[in-house]
Amino acid sequence: RYINLMDPELRLRYESAPASLIQELKALKTSLQRKPLIIIDEIQKVPDLTDCIQLLIDDDLAKFILTGSSV
Repeated sequence: RYINLMDPELRLRYESAPASLIQELKALKTSLQRKPLIIIDEIQKVPDLTDCIQLLIDDDLAKFILTGSSV
């Protein structure tokens, strides 16, 4: 799954409810037999997501690739 936080709609959704990522991935995990790989681009746009990502990693529910720019 690829999430691009340059998309204003996605960015606003995760800014207002960062925990929705946890809910989405728990639902996705139940339909898959292995951990999903989630790519989040422009992660610096929604820094509160990093806490949710850490919880998902700690609970061994997903793998992540995080990218962003410094500009």
